[in-house]
Parts: sequence; structure tokens; C-alpha cells
Amino acid sequence: MLWDTVVMLDGEALTSCQAVYVIRLDGLTCLQLECTAGTVLIREGDPLEVANWYQACHDAGLPVRVQVNTGYPASSPISENNL
Repeated sequence: MLWDTVVMLDGEALTSCQAVYVIRLDGLTCLQLECTAGTVLIREGDPLEVANWYQACHDAGLPVRVQVNTGYPASSPISENNL
């Protein structure tokens, strides 16, 4: 069972139940944060920046995984770029 946890990314408190390091087929990377309410927050960045966020999520105790490609393109209305 998943539950929401607060994780600090670049000084901002975000709530998530799991984190996904996404490598898109076009080579861009992002961190996809999913909440128990079903909302998804996409935070785009360069690979090292995303890796740091991913590590912060892991350190906060969130379940983490890596995914190639995603169903949520950067132009999606649920996408939050450069929060």
C-alpha cells in the first residue's frame, strides 16, 4: 500500500507516493511524482538534476523506479515544467 510522503526538491516541499525517473525516447529526462489521489507532477531537468531529485525521493523513503518513455508528453496539461 502506498501513502503520500513529503519530499524536499530544491527547497520546495512536494507530496508524492512514488517517484519515477523517466527517460523519454527523444532523450529528455524528467521526474514523475505520483500521489495517492491520482495526480501526477512532472518535473523536467537535465539528467544529473533529475538524478539528484530521484535520490532525494529515495532518501525520503518513496518507492522509486526508472521508466523509458512516458504516457505524459511535456505539453500535457498535467505537466509542470521548472517549478
